[in-house]
Amino acid sequence: MIVAKKAVAANDLKEFIAWLKADPGKAAQATGGVAATSHIAGMFLQQISGTRFTLVPYRGAGPAMKDLIAGQVDIMIDPAASTWPQVRAGQRLTADS
Repeated sequence: MIVAKKAVAANDLKEFIAWLKADPGKAAQATGGVAATSHIAGMFLQQISGTRFTLVPYRGAGPAMKDLIAGQVDIMIDPAASTWPQVRAGQRLTADS
């Protein structure tokens, strides 16, 4: 699941990719660590969408989610099982899967 802070001007995946392309390299994606699934997913998303953004490795998905909710990073790619409860709780996140 791709989640973004509410300030990201996108309502769906198409708008999200357009947002990333509008400012190449400006967005930051929190990852659960170097070579974590979220890190690899971010690299794959860049490759298939033709976008560029910074990958920010954390020591696990928990600290990464905490900074996403706080607005320190723009996006995160994480399994729906751990991300969806935050979205449903209204933690200033928007999601697309």
